[in-house]
Amino acid sequence: MPFPRLTKLQVKEYSEVLDKRTRKQKALFHIEGVRLFEEFSSSGWEAEWIAVDTPFLEAHPQAAEFLKKKFGASTWLASSLDIKKLSDTEHAQGIVAAIRKPAAIDENGRASLGNVLILDQIADPGNLGTMLRSADWFGVDHVYLSPSCAEAFSPKAVRATMGSIFRLHIVENASLRTTIETLLKKKYTVLAADMHGEKIPPKMLAPWALIIGSEAHGLSDEVRSAPIQLMAIEKYGRGESLNAAVSCGILLHALTRS
Repeated sequence: MPFPRLTKLQVKEYSEVLDKRTRKQKALFHIEGVRLFEEFSSSGWEAEWIAVDTPFLEAHPQAAEFLKKKFGASTWLASSLDIKKLSDTEHAQGIVAAIRKPAAIDENGRASLGNVLILDQIADPGNLGTMLRSADWFGVDHVYLSPSCAEAFSPKAVRATMGSIFRLHIVENASLRTTIETLLKKKYTVLAADMHGEKIPPKMLAPWALIIGSEAHGLSDEVRSAPIQLMAIEKYGRGESLNAAVSCGILLHALTRS
């Protein structure tokens, strides 16, 4: 047996990572499945615990040796039933883990953070995770989330990132007004998506910060009162609106190209 067996007491304790309050108190988040685990294992982040079942090890014969070598002290063998108890999805994939969130880094002294994404009142974790994935694709490493955003490290949001969560510096519960003011002092161009904004600038010198607001409520008053530029995606058809995550991807592409 390559790993010690998970006890019933551990299953009960470890399943608490699915609870938002516990994740916040212990600074952990939950991942499951091969894709997310592969992204994690190459990230340099640390695992609190990893649980696998026998069918997973049989389907991935090299995984046992890899886990034993790199994560032996934190890996446990669980029954398939216990894996389901530790899973957030209907069809568990045989591997789940609790990952330690990285410590916050004070980067106020840096002249530039590269291009920045700011999310304002994004309530849907799937949309939020998709935006984080898009940020990673377009080389935006720093993302700021307002207090009213969904939890970036919730299981659904993490799954939607498809592993991008491990390559981003994410600041949750950020004061957007303070963030915008700090970026403006650093000579950033701060733009926000708005249906009544101007056309996307054909030329945009970096660094820039893009703000995406809620589909239901748009930009918050806190953001609207700041000295920012509003821009809109040009409409060619008859649709009433775009999904926030789709808008985010379009604007990130346009700004990166310019």
